[in-house]
Amino acid sequence: MNNFKDILKNSVNGSYCVYILLIADIPANLISLGVSYFNRITANIITLSSFSLNLLSASFAINGDFFISSILFYAGFLLDFVDGKIARLRNEASSFGKKLDMFVDRFGFMLISLAYLYYFLSNGIYFEAWILILYSFIFFLYDIFQLTDNLSKDSSYNDNKRRIADYSPDKYLDIIKSFKRWFPSRLLTIFLMFSIAPITNFSVVYSFCLFVLLIRFSRIMIIYFKHER
Repeated sequence: MNNFKDILKNSVNGSYCVYILLIADIPANLISLGVSYFNRITANIITLSSFSLNLLSASFAINGDFFISSILFYAGFLLDFVDGKIARLRNEASSFGKKLDMFVDRFGFMLISLAYLYYFLSNGIYFEAWILILYSFIFFLYDIFQLTDNLSKDSSYNDNKRRIADYSPDKYLDIIKSFKRWFPSRLLTIFLMFSIAPITNFSVVYSFCLFVLLIRFSRIMIIYFKHER
């Protein structure tokens, strides 16, 4: 029988900022606790459910139904945390599951971005459209540099399992105490772009997210070329 402590032990949140911890990781822990009692709901089913919600979110965004779109995106965003927790809790983490999760994340991001871009261009909202284009371009560049940097470090799947085994719930306190964890993460900007901006102010939130992403991208570039020396 799983309990909340089991869920915490199978959470990997060493790279999260404080805000993601509060709005996504902790709620996902509660959802994972409920899902863990239903063995037929596998991690891959949760991953595909997350993608389905993103697809629905994109369809509502195209029609200008931003409130529903933002709610659906947030639900899918949470499930993206749940699938990994469930896989590790049941010791079902696999290379296929990791690849599926990565594909769904990137493809879902592309779909929701294109949906909002279509809406902006169709309605003559060019400032927000250009910010979204620039944000998406830097987002995928960030992915390229991060993935190639990880490959150069030759981090294996077994090393990742070892880091998971070393995890303890005390990491939550470590994140809160760490000053750098209070700076918004790239993951937080995704939440802000597609869950907060649609129900508040596109130009303000988009500009903020682009600023944060540029700082994060500059950091990953410095790390990347430092390793190349």
